[in-house]
Amino acid sequence: MRSTEDGWLVEEIKSGVLGADDLDLCRLQIAHAEQCAFYCALLHAGGERVAGGQVVYASVREAAERSHAIDWDPAAVRELLMYRAEQLIARILREAGYARWRARTAELLRLPFAAPRPDQALMLRDVASAAEDGRELLCSAPTGTGKTAGALLPMTRAALRSNGRLFFVTSRVSQQELALDTLRGLLVGESDAGIHTSEGRLSDSDRTLAGESAPGLAMQLRAKERSCPLEVMRCVDGVCPYITDFAERVESSGILAQLTHESVVSADRITEQALADTLCPFEVSLLLAGRSTVIVADYNYVFNPAVYLRRFFDGRADPALRRRRYLIVDEAHNLPERARGYYSPKLDLRVLDSLIADCTSLAVAPLGYAKPENDVFIRAKCLFEEFRAAFRTGYERFEE
Repeated sequence: MRSTEDGWLVEEIKSGVLGADDLDLCRLQIAHAEQCAFYCALLHAGGERVAGGQVVYASVREAAERSHAIDWDPAAVRELLMYRAEQLIARILREAGYARWRARTAELLRLPFAAPRPDQALMLRDVASAAEDGRELLCSAPTGTGKTAGALLPMTRAALRSNGRLFFVTSRVSQQELALDTLRGLLVGESDAGIHTSEGRLSDSDRTLAGESAPGLAMQLRAKERSCPLEVMRCVDGVCPYITDFAERVESSGILAQLTHESVVSADRITEQALADTLCPFEVSLLLAGRSTVIVADYNYVFNPAVYLRRFFDGRADPALRRRRYLIVDEAHNLPERARGYYSPKLDLRVLDSLIADCTSLAVAPLGYAKPENDVFIRAKCLFEEFRAAFRTGYERFEE
């Protein structure tokens, strides 16, 4: 806040690494404007004089900023606040409906054949017991046993009954596709033709337990870089057309309701529909994951400390996402090698060269930084150059 002759000027400052040219492309985001308006209204309600509000987009890389004045009215802001509260209450009630829907769905899942194979029956029993007791279970069985269905059926039932969430992670895309096909089969068992539709979706009468849009059963999560339609990812509101005003546009598009009614949704299907609505496929996937009971993905999204799904695993996660967690690690013998890569430091000389060039540019370019900041870039440049020299010396010795 800044004091003026007319009262307090409220500033909501959003900083980022964009340059001055990119800041010119940034439009005022609705969520940022609402945030600033709420601050203005709170000050006004406390008896303070408010001269106005503005959202400021500032660059931490260059001495540049762009300001956007906002219009606010105490009565309008109060009405908006009540609307947001009603949305929150509706969300809580909807989540309660989802829980009832999941419990009902658990009893509808069946194997898509008359009876399990002998070894598969044993696996179904042991996995169900482990899921119920919260124990770890290591399964080793030959090809043809039906391990995927033997693990997915009892674990999915347990997740649905407890209103939990199951993560099926593997190292290969082909195994993810097998898991999705298996889940579709669990929904369309031949013995349950009267319960399920011919398209493999739960009937509308069952879905009404959760309201107008039921939660999905399962979805596949694909890496962001593989989902992005742009040659270079620029994941900034106002710059990337696929995430600009994302929250408002995803709600008005109805894409989540459309995809969840398909019950089991592949990454290709999510990308297809998201791009048709000019929405970021990865962000749509994350929202869809919040509604789904089973998330099929790569090991990275559970085990990689850099990219794991924090919204589902961190204690600070959205309360609506804090559900009991179940995990299937497919082909777990591949995990140790992957884990060694997660925790083994690597030095890419190309990245190092790029950092040195950036530090050199920032240290000498007239960007308005004070001398101490320039000194920081100079010291960083020297440090990176030392790293590069040491690495190359060690590599030459290794070659000898």
